[in-house]
Amino acid sequence: LSIQCRIPHIAVSAAVSYSALSGTPFMRTTFLFLSAAASLVAASRESIDWKPLSDAVWQAARNQARPLLVDVWGDWCPPCRRMDQEVWTKPEVVDAVRKFICVSVKVPPSGLRDDQQAELGLRGYRVQGYPTIILFDPWRELILIESGFTYAHELIAELKEIPADYSSVRDFHLALVDDRDNSRALRALGAFYEPTSGFGIANRYYREALKKSGAKEDPSLRQTLVFDIAQNEIRRSDWKAAHSAFEHFHKEFPEARQDEVLLGLVLSEVRQKDFAAAARHLQDLESRFPESKAVPVAHRLVDRAKTRVPR
Repeated sequence: LSIQCRIPHIAVSAAVSYSALSGTPFMRTTFLFLSAAASLVAASRESIDWKPLSDAVWQAARNQARPLLVDVWGDWCPPCRRMDQEVWTKPEVVDAVRKFICVSVKVPPSGLRDDQQAELGLRGYRVQGYPTIILFDPWRELILIESGFTYAHELIAELKEIPADYSSVRDFHLALVDDRDNSRALRALGAFYEPTSGFGIANRYYREALKKSGAKEDPSLRQTLVFDIAQNEIRRSDWKAAHSAFEHFHKEFPEARQDEVLLGLVLSEVRQKDFAAAARHLQDLESRFPESKAVPVAHRLVDRAKTRVPR
């Protein structure tokens, strides 16, 4: 009888002759050990209230206005077993997922079945790597997909960006169900993620809103969206994207908030070590808006950068 079993961090392979060892203490001990090992994964997941994938969990999410966390995993998958032992058991992770309805989708080595893929409703995306963590809002709108092993601190940072209660934006979502061409509803959903520092998620909604007819027909709304995107890229420390967004605003709205825009350009250029460009924009800021509060801030940024440049 040949037995192979994989458990977290341990691979056990035992070749046992049944005729020679049946009923012996060795045989009984081996099977007890393997049974205990096989239950390790299941025990490690018990810290979280995992639900099976079903219509009931989607309905519960809608009724309670709560987000969903879906873990697609397999006990045959080494990174999944590592997640079970090193991540899902951590008290801080258990605490971070309490606001979610947590769904466990266990897959065989052949991968996610077609009916499971359809139930998840991932249009244009096929789950292939494992584990895969998927975050949805209460109405099954995709927020995030993370494939492969994720460290606890990385997962917690992502989960913190997701609000616990979506009831305040229910009407905006329903408006988008009726008509996705609704810039104001999309902007409201984006703004909903900013208090939890979900700036990247917010910008996805803002960029979609810019493509809709409302933003195209309302210059004031468009101006607000472009500036919000630039600010959020600063908050995300994506200096290249921030610079691009501020340049966009500078060209499209040359008479609006230009002292703030020039300050944003100076900041993003200093962070990218483009000190010559930062100095030019500082000079422009000083000459056009000498009384602006942005001037001393920009000066400090450039002066500090000069002291750090190797001579």
